[in-house]
Amino acid sequence: MSDESGHPSFELPPDTAAKIWRYMDFTKFVAMLDSAALFFCRVDLLGDPFEGSVPRANEDYWKALREEHGGDEAILQSNKAFLGNMARFSRQRTYVNCWHVNEHESAAMWQLHSREDASIAIQSRCLLLQQCLPAHVSVGLVRYTDYDKEPIPPFNILDYCLHKRKSFEHERELRALIWTLEADAKTREPAWTVEPGQPGILVPVNLATLIETIYVAPGCPLWFEELVGKVTRRFGLSLPVKRSKIADRPML
Repeated sequence: MSDESGHPSFELPPDTAAKIWRYMDFTKFVAMLDSAALFFCRVDLLGDPFEGSVPRANEDYWKALREEHGGDEAILQSNKAFLGNMARFSRQRTYVNCWHVNEHESAAMWQLHSREDASIAIQSRCLLLQQCLPAHVSVGLVRYTDYDKEPIPPFNILDYCLHKRKSFEHERELRALIWTLEADAKTREPAWTVEPGQPGILVPVNLATLIETIYVAPGCPLWFEELVGKVTRRFGLSLPVKRSKIADRPML
């Protein structure tokens, strides 16, 4: 089970039974079934250069801190540089697996993450994701802020990887996160071992427990829906496969 230590950076949905969705193309779906694992991508490889970065508004944070408390300017600049370098170092050692929180399918997410008919969405729930993940994987909602106006206080490095710009609010993202710089509380050994530059981590999970329903893309041909069911059963999973309702026709 994932870490439930109550880390202040990780805020869960008010209802932990909330539905969550992961949209993907068919090849990634088969890879997930074959590995029986979730793929955690390194934060700096997600495609958004602002992932894990320090907002421009943090300049105002340091200015306000200097005005309120005064102090030695050289020490303040040294702390600012140190924490900035830590953030850059950390984003290359933080890995995430991303989900969309919604009680219903999202037409926007189908369009963003499935650019062809041969795509699927797996539907789970927040509490199931928590139950399936091992220790030292934390789960929390992404917060969306104005990076030009809203600073992220710099004293918790993980906060940078749990914020995104407001232009991504439509993602309504729940993020499972691995921080490879974390040490085991008992052994003091690294909780995760990764090679330098490793782009991702495969985390084994019980897919039969995690997945409630598999949805096939709007407008996909019948043969694809049947194929998804056959492939799923071939990997020993008995899960319902449903057609997306996004492309349903109206009554009139």
